Amino acid sequence: MVAKTVSDIGERGLIHIISELLGGLGNDILTGEDDAVAIKLKDPSTLVINTDMLVSTTDVPPQMTLFQAARKAVVMTVSDILVKGANPKWAVVALGISGNLPVEGDRGFKGLISGLKAGFLEYGVQYLGGDLNETKETVISCTVFGDAPNGVIPRSGAKPGDLLICTGEMGKTGCGFSILVNNKEPNDLEEDQRKQFIDTILIPKTPINHSRILLENNWVTASCDSSDGILATIREICKSSNVGAILEWNSLPIAKGVIEFCQNTNQNPIDLVFNAGEEFFHIFTIPKIKLSAIQEHFKKNVLSFYVIGKITEQKKILLRTEDTEINLDEQTGYEHFRKKREN
Repeated sequence: MVAKTVSDIGERGLIHIISELLGGLGNDILTGEDDAVAIKLKDPSTLVINTDMLVSTTDVPPQMTLFQAARKAVVMTVSDILVKGANPKWAVVALGISGNLPVEGDRGFKGLISGLKAGFLEYGVQYLGGDLNETKETVISCTVFGDAPNGVIPRSGAKPGDLLICTGEMGKTGCGFSILVNNKEPNDLEEDQRKQFIDTILIPKTPINHSRILLENNWVTASCDSSDGILATIREICKSSNVGAILEWNSLPIAKGVIEFCQNTNQNPIDLVFNAGEEFFHIFTIPKIKLSAIQEHFKKNVLSFYVIGKITEQKKILLRTEDTEINLDEQTGYEHFRKKREN
C-alpha cells in the first residue's frame, strides 16, 4: 500500500487530523473548527503575546524529526512568555507544508501535529486554532498568549551593581550544533556525552518557575531568554537598560565536557559558549542585596541558577579571564538573514 501524502487528503482532511489530535486541548468559548477564537481575561491580568516562526531549511537540522521540530516551535515561543513572568495559556499555530509531505510517522504531518500537542501538554497551553497553507518547505508559526497577574519583567530595568544570573549550563548547544550541523566532534567523544549535547538541540527545554518566583517577590530588574545566544541576550538587556556588564569566565557554568570538546575540535570555547544560541534558558538581573534570599528560596523549590557577572555603568560588555580582559562588543549571536551559524 502506497503511503498517503498531504496532497492525497487535502486541507479539510488535514484540518480534521488537527481537530482529532488537538481538539481536546481547545478553548471553551468558540469550540470545534470555528474560524475565530475568543479569550476572556480577568482583571487585573496582563495579556502577554509572543510569536515565533520555525522554518525547516534554516531551523531544522536533518537529524530532527517533524515531531521534534514542532515541539521545539512550542518551546521557543513559550520561553519568551515565561521569561516575562507570565503563565503561557493559549496558542494559535499557522502551518505551511508541502503537498508531498507524508501523513504518517514522526517525519510526517501527524508527527508534526503530535509534536505540537506534546509541547502544549508539557507547558500547560490550550490550543485555540490556526491556519494551514501549502508551501515548498515546512513552516511552523506559533503564537502563544500568556497571563501575567503580577505584571511583567522588562529588558530595560537593569541597574549598575545588579548581578547577572542565568538558569542553565553553558556550551551544550554549541557542541550540539557542531555535531549536527558542522560535523565536528572528537573521535573519542563518549556516547552519553554526545547524546546530551545533541538532545539540547533536538529536545530543548525552558525553565518554568524561575521568572514567576522572581517577579512575585520583586527580586528581578530585567530578563530575557537566551535563544539567539548568551552574549546577544546580555547585549539586549544592556542596550535596553543603557548599561554595560562584566562577566567572569571562571564563574560561568560551563557544562562538563565542553572545554575538552573545543580543544579536540580546534574551536574557540568563548565563541562556542557565548554565540551558539537556542539554549532557551533565562538570563536575569537582580539587586545584589537580594541574592541570599533568592538562593534560599530557590533551594527550597529545587531550582538552580548561576551568578555569571554584574551590571556596570560603563557601556561595554567585558569578559575577565585569569590573564586578561576581553571586550565582547564585537562578537555577535545568531541572527536571521546573516551568515549561517558556525561553531
